[in-house]
Amino acid sequence: GNTLPPQYVFGLAKTLVGLRCAGKTRFEGCDKQPRYYYMMIGETGCGKGESWRRTRDVLTMKDTHLGFDQVMRIFNSADSGAGLKEALFDKNGNGLNIHVALYIDEIIDLGSKTRNDKNPEILSTMLELANGTSISRIKANTTWTCNNAKLGVIMCAQPTVIPVAFAGMKGGELGWYDRLSPEIAYPQEVEDGLRPLDS
Repeated sequence: GNTLPPQYVFGLAKTLVGLRCAGKTRFEGCDKQPRYYYMMIGETGCGKGESWRRTRDVLTMKDTHLGFDQVMRIFNSADSGAGLKEALFDKNGNGLNIHVALYIDEIIDLGSKTRNDKNPEILSTMLELANGTSISRIKANTTWTCNNAKLGVIMCAQPTVIPVAFAGMKGGELGWYDRLSPEIAYPQEVEDGLRPLDS
């Protein structure tokens, strides 16, 4: 009874359930883990953010038996690579046995943060976590290592900004686009008995 594109919700489910299963569910002859960097592509108003908010609210609602808060941390942004790494450790520097889902509301905002004069290590940290599950955090004379680092990313993007969002970081050369799972949708027609998203 709504106008949300169903492929967004299916993609979100694949990303979050895959992240939950990463490192726990294995298939014979396969050493890959289902850690997706899912990108919802669509014009303003087609339901990218609302699909995420409704999915997140179900997973984090109180008195639920899902218990996602015990096994997964959900963040709405990342300001630096160091901050993203710290999400995988406790205050004593021990690697957390918990998975991290990162939501990025506008891909252009992440792209602007990765410029050379800002925090380009955000993208390199995300690429590092896309390639493996071991990551280190170095502070002064102390090195912390987490060998069970699982990151899943959910991004929203408008079609016209994707080519320019990471132009300054040469995202294509870094293999960034090869790690994305894109899904495009278009605004849904409002049928009788349905309300548009902004009503």
